[in-house]
Amino acid sequence: VAVTAGDNAMASIGGAVVYNNIGNSKSDKQAVKAQLNNAAITTANNAAIQVKATNDADFLGLALGGAVRAGGEKFGVSAEGSVAVTTDYMNTIAGMENVNIDQSSGSQNSKVEVEANSTSDITSSADALAVSVGDGIKISGNAAVSVTCMRWPLSVAP
Repeated sequence: VAVTAGDNAMASIGGAVVYNNIGNSKSDKQAVKAQLNNAAITTANNAAIQVKATNDADFLGLALGGAVRAGGEKFGVSAEGSVAVTTDYMNTIAGMENVNIDQSSGSQNSKVEVEANSTSDITSSADALAVSVGDGIKISGNAAVSVTCMRWPLSVAP
């Protein structure tokens, strides 16, 4: 936030930047993983086996900026810019590999569930306000940009 007041030519410039990076890159992602490997499982009748990966991440990025120029009888400029960027590299993975369930036990009606869920909430906002008041020549301008890049596949491994 920038504020300028007085009787002469003056300028007020403000800015705000927010950058959120979840995971490092396309090849180095944050991971939520549930994996059952190399197991022999014997169940009772009507048993349930669940392999579940759930990602409920919430992200908030706000860039709030303002610039105010007030007073004076001469030239005045007020400018403000805000940028909010969120980059999200996440994997949510659930799987089973090399697992034998009730191979020879005679159990019946067992249930196996493999599930991957990702329900992320991302709020990214850039807001800008520029005000120039008083007598004389006044110029006021603002700009705000908000960008969200999400790269998070779900996968259920065999």
